[in-house]
Amino acid sequence: MLICHPHLFIFIKPIKAAGTSVECFLQPLCQEINDNVYEYTAERITTNGIVGYRGPSKGASKHWNHMPAVRIKALYPD
Repeated sequence: MLICHPHLFIFIKPIKAAGTSVECFLQPLCQEINDNVYEYTAERITTNGIVGYRGPSKGASKHWNHMPAVRIKALYPD
């Protein structure tokens, strides 16, 4: 799950449809310059946007991969 403030988009990661590849491609738009992109990553909240946790289980993260659109809408209604 990605939220990008400068480019005004939300990417909701699909299941089994190259979602991680697309998410890794779009991730630099949602984070600070010169931050690395990894397949597995911790949740990141920056001035440019939000990168949801990618890994085996969501743990205590507020944002994670495959996060349902209903949960995102509940957190960010506007």
